[in-house]
Amino acid sequence: IYVKALLTESTQDRTRLLIRAVEDSRKNAQLTFPQAYFELGQIYYREANYKDALTWFEQVKSSDPRGLEANFFTGVC
Repeated sequence: IYVKALLTESTQDRTRLLIRAVEDSRKNAQLTFPQAYFELGQIYYREANYKDALTWFEQVKSSDPRGLEANFFTGVC
């Protein structure tokens, strides 16, 4: 689901698939998609929906590859 989300051009479909990937990863510890949190934050940020963007950026761990960038966007939101 996560890979399909990355390949999807429609923002609405991409958002739906990323949220589904996050939900699946919460049910199964073997699935992890930390990048999905950042991607969702970016989608909402580009739509000027800063409240939802902040929610997703805050879930990106500082140890993740995009953690520093997520921290920046957290401050901007």
